[in-house]
Amino acid sequence: MYDKKSDYALNKRESDAIVYKSVTGTYSIKREDFASDAEFRRWKEASDRDYLETERSQREENETLSLTDSEEAPDNSPEEQFFKRLRDQEKAEAQSHVIDRITMQVDDWDALVDIREISVRKDLPKEERIAAFVQQIKNPYRFRCGDFVVNACFSSKGRTLEECLQGILR
Repeated sequence: MYDKKSDYALNKRESDAIVYKSVTGTYSIKREDFASDAEFRRWKEASDRDYLETERSQREENETLSLTDSEEAPDNSPEEQFFKRLRDQEKAEAQSHVIDRITMQVDDWDALVDIREISVRKDLPKEERIAAFVQQIKNPYRFRCGDFVVNACFSSKGRTLEECLQGILR
């Protein structure tokens, strides 16, 4: 049995697809949508890691119980101080890992795809349009828009991509 609400469990369960949730439903990008098995494995492993990190951070937030009403405990014990430093260090390492993963893939300006050059046929079904976009953009976490490099990363506490886009389009 697995948690059907867990993005990590859904994605891990589907070995031949990358599964993701949207406000409109759950979708998957299949192995055959990628140019090669190596490219699929690279993105599958990255999505598994991202989902696992997100799930762990959400679990940590949900399991934290404050013993006081104030945000800061007046006298933290040495143990509490130690574990706080450890958590802060782990967070910093995780953030550094995400940034390294994004930047290590493309260092050459010319290798970055300009999003303005992406063309996807509108008559294709939604999943095929998404797969076509991902295939053309090569790295949806790092691309160009004219003279700007766009680095995309997401916070488990932040707004969804759909919410951000709706805010821009209003």
